[in-house]
Amino acid sequence: MMDACYLLMSFGDNAWGRAASARALGEDLRRLGRAVKVVSGRAGVGSFEGSGLAVELLPDLPGSLLKIYFEEMIDRLGPAGIVFCDGDSILHALHRLKLDPDLFTRKGTPVFGIDTWSRLEVGLEADVFGDGKQSMQVWPDWLTPIRTAPLSRIGTGEDVCSGLFHLTVPKGDIGSDPGFLSASPARRFAMISTAPWQHEDLRDERAARVQREVPALLASAIGAVPELDLVHVGPEPLQGFQALGPRYHWMGALPPARYARLMAKSTVYLSLSPVCSAQAKALGLGIPVLLFQHLETSGRSKGLPYPFRIWPIGYSSFLEPVLRGNPLSAAVTTAELSRPESMIQALHDLTFDGEQRDRVLAQQAGYVQAVRSLPRVASYLIERFEKIPISNGRSI
Repeated sequence: MMDACYLLMSFGDNAWGRAASARALGEDLRRLGRAVKVVSGRAGVGSFEGSGLAVELLPDLPGSLLKIYFEEMIDRLGPAGIVFCDGDSILHALHRLKLDPDLFTRKGTPVFGIDTWSRLEVGLEADVFGDGKQSMQVWPDWLTPIRTAPLSRIGTGEDVCSGLFHLTVPKGDIGSDPGFLSASPARRFAMISTAPWQHEDLRDERAARVQREVPALLASAIGAVPELDLVHVGPEPLQGFQALGPRYHWMGALPPARYARLMAKSTVYLSLSPVCSAQAKALGLGIPVLLFQHLETSGRSKGLPYPFRIWPIGYSSFLEPVLRGNPLSAAVTTAELSRPESMIQALHDLTFDGEQRDRVLAQQAGYVQAVRSLPRVASYLIERFEKIPISNGRSI
């Protein structure tokens, strides 16, 4: 089975996070002697730059021709396994493309979906924009979930794999550092990343308010912390951040190596979702993570009309059972967006307070060590489904 091939699905709208997951899995599988083929969406294809993986862009074809495209690919490759690198998102993309997911089982090939929470915990309906509801994808019985931490809870006795990325920070100049870093390499800055979908028109007036207000609230808090700049990596600048004037530095999408180098230079990483892959990268690089959320009702009069754990859509109730008792919640620092003073204090502590910063980094390091002791997804697949033991598979 050392020449076994795995087919990784990493397409759909705004696929940056699942592309990073597919790249990490593909590189691990290749190190273990497996062949890898990735089908990527256009939004995430840049994430594979420099990986050396065989990546094919999903063609722009109607569903009937895409069905033939995938059938031919499965027949040609004869994969040992097919992996949906984010089960919900790939199922949603297949539904939008009018493709029956059953086509992936035509040869009896095992199919896996990377999953960051247990369906038994969260159910099939998520809260969005306050009182709105979003139906989650129903997983067919043949789609085997592979749960990963973070976000899945570890220490529960269930099978959970490590979802932390193996990052190496390249040496030398990345060529696109914000100008202020060239002039003052030691300058402190907070880093934040946003995905295209967070900028789009979500067709809800309340969501539009949250999209406007949260960057403004963050800018106000950062502005109150002396000598702290904000570096924002995203598809376009956010107007609320521009209140920081020259202390705000926007950068478009970066290749993985340049992104890792920039993050490694940051003082603190600001997260607007406990699910995002960028937060996992910051944990892996040993950067303090400050997670912002809005759950308190007192903030509804401050321009935040509904609660949310994932900005700007919501998911406050949906993710509550996942985060309750989850060691991830104790590892990262959390700030309530309706409490400006506590936001400022948290930013100050993680930027300037050596004792507090060291304590937070020690908490994060303990959590990271626990997650890295879990099997990697690649070794889990090979050990469980190919029945081949992997030596030291937990630290590929």
